[in-house]
Amino acid sequence: MLEFHEYSERAHATAFYSQSIKGNMPSLVYAALGVGGESGELLEKIKKLYRDSGGNLDEDIQLAIIKEAGDVLWYLNEVALMAGSSLEKVAEENLKKLEERTKRKTLQGSGDDR
Repeated sequence: MLEFHEYSERAHATAFYSQSIKGNMPSLVYAALGVGGESGELLEKIKKLYRDSGGNLDEDIQLAIIKEAGDVLWYLNEVALMAGSSLEKVAEENLKKLEERTKRKTLQGSGDDR
């Protein structure tokens, strides 16, 4: 099974930001915008799944969704790295937050600090 750190290293090795990005926009901003753009593409695949096939997930649609999710993951990895962190740390912090909310019975609801 692929570990987060292995994915992170291999994925980051493919990150080549153009000079125009490096000169005019911080890499963190570029990566964060990429998360948003690729998330939108993922949502489009899911929208079309319901629009075109009534939500029936065949292998082609499943693969398309997985590919888009992978693009989101690539940019999320870049965000974590540019923020001086890692996917492992992101996952650990998220699990801590979820466990604390589970204990307080605040998994449902809204707001970051529930």
